[in-house]
Amino acid sequence: FKIEAVKLANSSDKTMEQIARELDIASTMLYNWRKKYAEPLSDTVEKDSSLTPEQIKIKQLELENARLREERNILKKPTAFFANEPK
Repeated sequence: FKIEAVKLANSSDKTMEQIARELDIASTMLYNWRKKYAEPLSDTVEKDSSLTPEQIKIKQLELENARLREERNILKKPTAFFANEPK
């Protein structure tokens, strides 16, 4: 379940909070699972001999894209908070 949740988080355009809500788990739990299982997932992609080098590169880029998307979403939260702050 944990690995499948991480795979979903990495491949989805939804935020971690949305995915956690849909899975009925705490978002912090999903973040922790993602940290714990992120490396093994990328290692699995590289060790899958049925994939061509191009497919491996695409999978690696998808994982990196998901990570960067999540970092961007994390950085948006404080920006939105400060933008709504009364002056």
